[in-house]
Order: sequence, then C-alpha cells, then structure tokens
Amino acid sequence: MRHPRGSAAYRNQKPSIASVRPSSGASQTPVDVQEEGAPARSLQTHPLRGEDANFELSISQVLQQFREKLEEEHARSRKLEEQLAAADNELTELRNFDLTDNDITIALTKELRNSILQLAEEKAISSGLRNKLAKVETELNLSKQSVTTHADNLLEAQASHAKKL
Repeated sequence: MRHPRGSAAYRNQKPSIASVRPSSGASQTPVDVQEEGAPARSLQTHPLRGEDANFELSISQVLQQFREKLEEEHARSRKLEEQLAAADNELTELRNFDLTDNDITIALTKELRNSILQLAEEKAISSGLRNKLAKVETELNLSKQSVTTHADNLLEAQASHAKKL
C-alpha cells in the first residue's frame, strides 16, 4: 500500500509555508520565504517569526561587517604580496649583477642604513610636531582660562554697576 504523501494529489494539495496563517494575533515580520519550485521572491510574511527577524538582521549586519573586514585584510595581503614580490625582484636583480655575497651584503647594508636614517628623520619630525601641538594646546587652554576670567570680571563689574544704579 502506498503512503498518501507519495501520491501526486497530495503533493499538489500540500500547503506551502507562505500560505500558513496564524490563528492568534502573532506578529507578522517580513522574512525571506520561497515556495518549493517557485522563483525567489522578495520579502514575504511568515507568522512563526517574531523578534527573530531583528536577530537575523543583526546577524546580517555583523556578517556584512565581517565581509568588509575580510576584504580589507585581503587587500592588505595583496599589498604585502606585491611588496614581497618587489623585494624578491630586487634581490634577483642584485644577484644578476654578478656581485659577490659580500657586495650584496654591502649594498643591502647601505639601503638599510638609508631606510633607518629616513625613519629617524620622520620620527624627529613627528616628535617635533607633537611638541608643537602640545604647546598650541597649552596656549589654547591658557587663552580659554583668560577669556573665562575676563568674562567673569565683566559679569562682576556689570553686577556691581547694576547695584549702584
């Protein structure tokens, strides 16, 4: 004996998830629902969903942020790979000049020294800028205090003048 669910009549009559309606006043939150064999639709209401839709939206937002961070990491990775390839090319070029290992070491040492000097110069500039910024902030705070004191003095003078009248 065949099971009734296996019959063609049952398959044609079974309700879809989208056609189920609540018997009470349950909230109907838009949720992606696709009937079997139907093309994907935009948001349909599903009575069995309540606050879960908000949770799903939150998860979607977190996933989107994760995807963005992942793309940023991929971009950084590609940039590092490009830098590594460039360094490898430079090393290959140095070796192609038929230089001895000692000459390569000297060339790399000079390049490293120049990089260190450049970084030291940038650090000094940065330090100088931080010192200037600190001085400007101090002067700004002193100016604010001066303005506040001057304003207080004006208010006191105004109050004193008002009492005299």
